[in-house]
Formats: sequence, C-alpha cells, structure tokens
Amino acid sequence: AEAAPSGWERSWALNVMQIVVGAEVLIPRMAARGGGALLVTASAAGLLSQLGSAPYTATKHAAVGLAEWLSITHAHQNVAVCCICPQAVAGTE
Repeated sequence: AEAAPSGWERSWALNVMQIVVGAEVLIPRMAARGGGALLVTASAAGLLSQLGSAPYTATKHAAVGLAEWLSITHAHQNVAVCCICPQAVAGTE
C-alpha cells in the first residue's frame, strides 16, 4: 500500500467511522419518531477506483457499502439511507 498506517487510520476514522457513529446515534432516534433519512457523502472514488490515495479510495468504497447495508437493514423502520458520490469538476479544485 502507498500510505503509512497513520494515513489509513485517519482515512478510516474520517470516512467510515464518522458514518458508523452518526448512524448509531441517529437511526434509533429516527426509528422512534416513525422514520427519517440519513445522507452519506462518499465520493466518485467510492464507485470507481482511481489513481491517487489508496486509503481515500478504499474508505470511500467502504462508505458506499456501509450506506447500502444501512439502507437495507433499516428500511423496515422507515429509515432511508442514501449515499451521494460527488466528483471533482474541472476548475473547481
């Protein structure tokens, strides 16, 4: 892998664990109120592998998979989980 272990840990904490913690707090509250929606922001890098940061790409793939899992797991509670995957646009970086 191209990154030091600390880069992997930081990417995991920022791109995956924040979703886990947020879902653990928010989904039970939404379900108790009859439902709700959770929006996960991943990246186009979570759908298509690309050159660049391996930790970023791998953890954005994990974010997409986690959002899909949360969606099917909590649909019966009327909780929708959606994932958006924005892509950089030339001239906006």
